[in-house]
Amino acid sequence: MNLVRTKVCDNIYLSSIKTDKFKSGIISFSLFHPTNAENSAYGAILSGVLRRGTKKYSDMAKINLRLDELYASSVDIRSTRLGKNLILSFGAELLDNRFSTDGTDILDGVLELISEMMFYPKRQDSLFPEPIVRQEAGFVLDSIKSEINNTRAYAYNRCVEIMKRNDADFPTLKRVCEIVQNTDTHALSAFYDRMISSSIEVFYIGALDEAEVAKRIIKYFSAHSRGLVYSPILPCPDAPCDFHKAEEAMPVSQGKLAMGMRTGCGINHGDYHAGILLNELFGASPASKLFLNVREKLSLCYHCSSAFDMVSGNITVSSGMDIKNRQVAEEEIIRQFEDIRKGNITDKEIRAAKRSLENVYKQIYDNPFDIQSFYSTRQFFGSSETPEECMSKISTLTTDDIADLAQKTVLDTVFFVKGTLTDNETYEEEEDHENE
Repeated sequence: MNLVRTKVCDNIYLSSIKTDKFKSGIISFSLFHPTNAENSAYGAILSGVLRRGTKKYSDMAKINLRLDELYASSVDIRSTRLGKNLILSFGAELLDNRFSTDGTDILDGVLELISEMMFYPKRQDSLFPEPIVRQEAGFVLDSIKSEINNTRAYAYNRCVEIMKRNDADFPTLKRVCEIVQNTDTHALSAFYDRMISSSIEVFYIGALDEAEVAKRIIKYFSAHSRGLVYSPILPCPDAPCDFHKAEEAMPVSQGKLAMGMRTGCGINHGDYHAGILLNELFGASPASKLFLNVREKLSLCYHCSSAFDMVSGNITVSSGMDIKNRQVAEEEIIRQFEDIRKGNITDKEIRAAKRSLENVYKQIYDNPFDIQSFYSTRQFFGSSETPEECMSKISTLTTDDIADLAQKTVLDTVFFVKGTLTDNETYEEEEDHENE
C-alpha cells in the first residue's frame, strides 16, 4: 500500500491509499486550530451541533435517512487534540462503489453530505440555534462527568494534567467544564467561522485512485477553498519540573495509581522508536515487566500497564489495586523500571517485545482506520515513515539503547485516587477484574 499526497486545489490536500483489500473505504476531512481550554470546549460542542442538521437536511433524521440511502454509510464528527493542535474531523465509512448494485455513486453522495454538514449547518442569522447549543453543551458536560466517574481514566487524565502544569494552554477537565457551562451561541458561532477558514486535509483509503477521488472533492469543496495553510505546532520535550505527588479521595472501593515519566524523546525529537520499545518492555504487553511481575507474580494490582505518547514523549503507568497495596505497588513499579535502567533485560524479554510490536505493525494493514491513524499522525508532523520502516528501526535497537533511554527518563508525577468505601459499601463504577 502506497501513500500518495496531492494538492487538490487551493488549500485542500489529499492523502490517499489505493487498495481493493476492503469492501468498505474511509474518507475524512480535517480542519485545524491551535488548542487551548476554550477551543477544546468549543470543539467538543461544535462536533455535536454540526450533526443536528444542515440547510438541505434539516435534522438528524434526514441525515440518517440519506446515509441509509448510501448503503448504510456512516459519518462521524470528532474534535480531538494532537499535541498543541485541535483537529475537527468529518470521517465517513462507506461501501466501495464497485459493490453498488443499483449504480449509486456512494462516494459522491457521502461527499455531498459532508460538504453540507461542514459548510451549511443549521443556523439562524449566522448563529447556531441556542436550544441546540445548550443541549449539546449538556451532552459534553455529561461526557466529562462520565469520564471523571471512570476512576481509571480519571487518574490517567489527572496525571497528564499535572505533567502539563507549566503549560497555561493545556485544556484541563476543570477548565473545559467551566467554559462549556458558559458557552453561548455567539461564541460558538464565532469559533466555527474561525475553524472553517482553515485549510483542509483529506485522507482516503479505498479502491479508487487519487485522481478520481480528487475530481469528486473538487465538485463539492473547491468553492470553499479558502484560508491559509495550517502550520502544525510541532511537539517538543516539556521542560523538566520538580517531582509532584498528589492524591484525591473518591467514593470507590479500589485505588487507582497513575505515574508519569518524561523520556525526552518523541516524534520530532530524539529516537522515538526507542521510546516505543522501552514502553513495550516496561508495561505495554503481556510479556512486559509490569504485567509478569507486578500483576501476575506478586499480585499487587488488578491491572498494571504503561502507554507511550509519541507526541509528548511521556510514558504513563496506569494501575488499580487494593488501597493497602498502594505503597508496595508503587515501589515495585519503580523497581521494575530501575531494572531496565541497569540493563537487566534478558534476550527473551527483548525478543518478546519486538515480536509483539511486529505483530502490531503487521495488523495495521488489516483495518483501514488503523492505517489512517498510523499514517495521518506521522504525516501531520512531517514524517513519511511506513509501518515497515518503523519496525525495521525498532528491530535494530539493542539492550544498551533501551537502558540508555531509561537512564535519561525522569519520574515526574505520581497521582493516586484513594477509594473511601468499605467492603460493605457499594458504588456504581466499572471495577477491574483479574482477566482484563
